[in-house]
Amino acid sequence: MGCTTTLGMHWDVAKNTLHVTTPVVTPGKVITKCLVASITAQVYDVLGLYSPFVISAKILLQQLWKDKVDWDDKVIDNIQLRWRAWTDDVLTVTNHPIARKYTVNPSPIVSYSLHGYSDASQLAYGAAVYRWHGPSWLRLPESEWPSSGVSSLPRELPETKMVVLTTITAPTQVFDLWTRYSNFSTLVRTLAWIRRFAANCRTPANKLSSDTLRSSELANAKFHLLRLSQSNTFFDVLQTIKKKQSLPRNHPLAGMIVCIHDDTLKATGRIRQHSTTTPRELIPLSLKSPITRLLVTSAHVTYQHPGVAALLSILGHRYFIPGLRNFLKKVSKRCAICQRAYAKPMQQIMGLLPLATAATN
Repeated sequence: MGCTTTLGMHWDVAKNTLHVTTPVVTPGKVITKCLVASITAQVYDVLGLYSPFVISAKILLQQLWKDKVDWDDKVIDNIQLRWRAWTDDVLTVTNHPIARKYTVNPSPIVSYSLHGYSDASQLAYGAAVYRWHGPSWLRLPESEWPSSGVSSLPRELPETKMVVLTTITAPTQVFDLWTRYSNFSTLVRTLAWIRRFAANCRTPANKLSSDTLRSSELANAKFHLLRLSQSNTFFDVLQTIKKKQSLPRNHPLAGMIVCIHDDTLKATGRIRQHSTTTPRELIPLSLKSPITRLLVTSAHVTYQHPGVAALLSILGHRYFIPGLRNFLKKVSKRCAICQRAYAKPMQQIMGLLPLATAATN
């Protein structure tokens, strides 16, 4: 009788032994994650007889997944050394047959006893069950077995309740609404309609159904966008003020008196305590925010493409925007209307004098 295949394993009927299919390892190939996975999968060990050896390759493949290595990328040198060491032993291990029979002699068996062992680490866990032969002390009475040094566990463990805490951080963004509009006023009106719809859904009794927006709705939508811009770019300032601490000296707002009023960051000059009139509170904004950039570019169009100094004065009455002058210069350079309006006239080169005039002179 020859060799047959059972459950993907080779069974030598004459010798009554089992062994797995030897994987094909071609030397000289570039070691990639695809190659490691392919060769590891060729060791089809459904009974787990070769698990102590195969688990090394599976741990290696797991590490490649953790490192987010692409399928066709060459693995690092450390992984290559570990893989070559595994492939050097794969032929020896897979060609080693495992006896299928339980006993080693035909003598009558008095009794059977099964002994199970298990252990685990951070990478893998394993278990083994002996039939008949195992460590030599298994043949001794149970009272003479070596002690493991581990106290026996109680048969009934007390019930422990698992507490699962889930932390959800709510985003402070109104989706990406500002990326869909090129005009700040249109963005404000759109947000106002959205806020009205949300308010009508929450309180149907006070539902507003007019076809026009109120000035208060537009103002609230605008300030909501400004607060959103501040929360994304001046988050550190807001936290510092809430803790009643001072801003760093190199911060753009370090030279201002900054406070929080109506959930909005406000800033005034240092002369407010000596002023006889009510000081003007400015709204600090950062050009890192797309909302601020949209506000400035829309103001450039709304005020009929004024010069840099004029628009700087207009926006400076309500906002404090560090780096605004340089940004306005860039806006003017990109504006086709401004380029035509402020373009310098071409200097015409005078023609050559006639020959007779030149000869007379």
